[in-house]
Amino acid sequence: MRSSVDVHNFLQSQAIQHEFYTLEGQAKSAERIAAVLGLELGSVAKTLVFLADSEPVLVIIPGNRHAHATKIRRILKAKKVDFASIDQLLDVTDFCTGAIPPIAHKNRLKTIIDRSLLSKDVIYTSGGDMNMILKLKAKDLKHITGALVAEVCRASSSEKAHIPI
Repeated sequence: MRSSVDVHNFLQSQAIQHEFYTLEGQAKSAERIAAVLGLELGSVAKTLVFLADSEPVLVIIPGNRHAHATKIRRILKAKKVDFASIDQLLDVTDFCTGAIPPIAHKNRLKTIIDRSLLSKDVIYTSGGDMNMILKLKAKDLKHITGALVAEVCRASSSEKAHIPI
């Protein structure tokens, strides 16, 4: 299983400046990360794994937003989009659920990053271990993932299209 060491080594190999923060206990959620580090929730990125017509896709969104399945399906021109199961998450990324970083997975994944994250200079995200938080520049994340930039979040809480976990 991969860890924050793999994330660090990957970023070092790409000459990407980054920092790690170690939390007491598990990060568990974007809300906890924001609270512990004194951040705006929109500066914390969530890394989600979807299956688009059975192909894994990484979707990176702000912690204060929710992914919109219909938008993802349209962007990818897929017939069906679902969250990956816990077993699929581990198989695709080789990271524990709840600690999945946006990079350094077992295999390179097609990645979509929500456009709103790129308005941030730096973002914070899971660092590969349950208590590790990664800080890096949003533009560097886009560059090293080769991410497609698109609007993948629900516009408001009143939109109904979502995917149950």
